[in-house]
Amino acid sequence: MENIHEGALYVAQTKETLIINEENIALYPNTKPGINMPIMYQDEVVGVIGITGNSEDMLEIANLVQLTTEIMAHQAIVESKSEWQRKNNDYIFEALVHGSKLDGALNERIQKLPFTLSSPFQVILVSLNEASYAENTIPFFFEDLFYKQPILAGHSQLQEYYILLTNCGEQNSRPIIKALRKQKQKLPSFKLV
Repeated sequence: MENIHEGALYVAQTKETLIINEENIALYPNTKPGINMPIMYQDEVVGVIGITGNSEDMLEIANLVQLTTEIMAHQAIVESKSEWQRKNNDYIFEALVHGSKLDGALNERIQKLPFTLSSPFQVILVSLNEASYAENTIPFFFEDLFYKQPILAGHSQLQEYYILLTNCGEQNSRPIIKALRKQKQKLPSFKLV
């Protein structure tokens, strides 16, 4: 059976920094003198970091380690969510293009979109003539360009990317195509397919 670090448990439950020293160490079994600090993300504890040593000597370093760890955790969580969203978009796009049956799993993924998918649909394919861009930067470029618009964007095939417009007739797609053409200087090797 594993031992529970009582200091870390206290910090996780209270969201408070805990300094353990010779005076209070008996209250926290399986611990050593030092500082235990919460790692927060959106006001929730996602971890606890402990630094062993004299708390007076370690306080400044501990604050720096806590801040650095929170920044790294925040970045990892945001990147993970963004990667999941891109994979979700690609899954939905592939299912729609191949006429997959709208089963429970697909419907659940569609429900997680920040907008409603409704016909008519339009697909814009953008092809890069050369591999001059990191594969994962193009979907970010589309997300920034069409911020808050009801589109799915992602990687389709080698050097080819899709933009799926929902509830969009031909008239509605013209401003998006125009916006893409204006961005040609930022993506000089792309063409609309």
